[in-house]
Amino acid sequence: MHDQAALEQQRIGAPPHAAAGSRPARGAALLALAKPRLAAISGALPALMGNAAAGDLGAAPGIVLTAVLWCWQMPHFFALGWRHRADYPAAGFPLLPAVDPTGARTATWSFAYAAILLPGSLPPGALGWLGPVYGGGALLPGPVFLHRAWRFLQSVPDRETAAARLFAASLIHLPVVMLALVIDRIGPW
Repeated sequence: MHDQAALEQQRIGAPPHAAAGSRPARGAALLALAKPRLAAISGALPALMGNAAAGDLGAAPGIVLTAVLWCWQMPHFFALGWRHRADYPAAGFPLLPAVDPTGARTATWSFAYAAILLPGSLPPGALGWLGPVYGGGALLPGPVFLHRAWRFLQSVPDRETAAARLFAASLIHLPVVMLALVIDRIGPW
């Protein structure tokens, strides 16, 4: 039976848990405790796990989707972190929103990741890895998300409201993109 499982693994490639359970992934998870920006890796790994399940851990669409998930998480996390910045020191976590008194660095990082996310989410549609539904689904919420990140960066006197709006935009952005991906994959186009 063990030989059969080994043959099956050779046939389909690395098991999905190989992407998340590998030594580098475990090391990244431990580093994430010390460097919160690295924590986003764990949220982005499912795309690589899908690559592994499909038999090609290094397939470009999964790598791009991993990057999209990672870049999306940062403005999402920073906006939420800014809104709850008093809670982190109380819990002993000196995360960026908690140690950034004006929010300027938090907002700058949010905008930078959102600015990378917009063009970074387009290659699967533009290069033909996915079709027009994904292309439109990735393009439509992207400028809104970027605009909300820009407002977070520019809203010095009222960063709280801007952070709430950026967080809300993040809750719309990712489901729209993921739903477009699923519809594109199951549709006849």
